[in-house]
Amino acid sequence: LAKMPNLRELYLCQQEITDLSPLSELSLRELNLADNQIDDLSPLASIPSLQLLYLGNNPLADLSPLSSLELLRVLNLDAIDRSHLDSFAPLSGLEMLEQLSLNNRIPADGNWSPLGELDEVWEIWLWDPPDRAFAGLAEMAGLRDLYMGGYGADSLRAVDLPRLHLLSLYDMPYSLEGIEQMTSLEWLNLCGMGPVSLEPVTWSDSVHTINITDCRFEDYTPLLRVPGMKEVGAWDETCLQGLERDCPEGTRTFQVTGP
Repeated sequence: LAKMPNLRELYLCQQEITDLSPLSELSLRELNLADNQIDDLSPLASIPSLQLLYLGNNPLADLSPLSSLELLRVLNLDAIDRSHLDSFAPLSGLEMLEQLSLNNRIPADGNWSPLGELDEVWEIWLWDPPDRAFAGLAEMAGLRDLYMGGYGADSLRAVDLPRLHLLSLYDMPYSLEGIEQMTSLEWLNLCGMGPVSLEPVTWSDSVHTINITDCRFEDYTPLLRVPGMKEVGAWDETCLQGLERDCPEGTRTFQVTGP
């Protein structure tokens, strides 16, 4: 690979790679190294041309080599299991970063405030974030889309943005209460929900679009009472059948889309 000076995109996933030094002289723009055994990112500091970087499910700790990647726009640091990174501070200098995925990643120093310096990030992914994470999210000036997995009962109270994507697990205790406090919320995506009540959505004056996938709602009639509802998408047959049963055509003012 070191002998390929014109190489711009490289995807090497699930290869048990540990040493990145052969890549340090390349002018890569896209690099995907997910599911390897990489714990030393220092060679990446010599690739300032990187714009997209996937490092999911590697035994990482020190992110400081990433701080020099000034052109980086997409960064994925996901982990399958809950794991700690030394600090999110090296991310604060990535001024062009637009999309960031931190599923199952927690800063060992407990400081989420560096996220607040990422003004260009419009999309972020988190899995079961701790309470203190939301203070950092609230400071992200350009944030529009929050993808939040492992969603629990208290997760809505401290975040307000236009688009929210909630992925839950059927047996988790959760509620949509608090959604009325998200005064900027326009678009809501719900996936993997159990028999939770949709009633809290009726208290929102801003939501106009909801997408539902693989959910087990027992009653869809609250959607008829959401003041500004324009479109409801049900993206599996079970959800679509439940929606059409409880909100038959002629009773609804919103459009229904489906698979």
